[in-house]
Amino acid sequence: MLQDYNNIFNLVTVPNLFLTWYVTEHELSDEVTVTADLKSRFLAILKDVGIEFEFLVGAWGERLQNYLGKYDLILSSEGIYSPSSLPQFTSVLVSCLGEHALVASKKVYFGVGGGVTEFLDELAKHNRTGSIVWEGGQVGRVIIQV
Repeated sequence: MLQDYNNIFNLVTVPNLFLTWYVTEHELSDEVTVTADLKSRFLAILKDVGIEFEFLVGAWGERLQNYLGKYDLILSSEGIYSPSSLPQFTSVLVSCLGEHALVASKKVYFGVGGGVTEFLDELAKHNRTGSIVWEGGQVGRVIIQV
């Protein structure tokens, strides 16, 4: 399942999934001509290995939380940037957490106010902890394991 606040799936997400598959099967080139046959091969491979996608559009909150179940692995990127949505994000994350979550973010989101400290504080309100398992990049990127 993939979720985003804006409906970017057809414009960004699906093309990136397709290109990721393509470069694992073919030489990387500057351009890829997407034919009906190539698209059919991509979809057939997804089906053969049992990969299905469900796309959800909308904000974090109770409505989304009630729709979702438990997941063994949750991956998030740029989900903790806004202090105003951090409580809802954390609540949904914790309610869906089966085994592990990896949250990629910047240490601090300058000009917005969110960041790692605020997220760890919010996790503590849910009796959960997180720890930085990777740190790097020029803009202070981290991956937090929950």
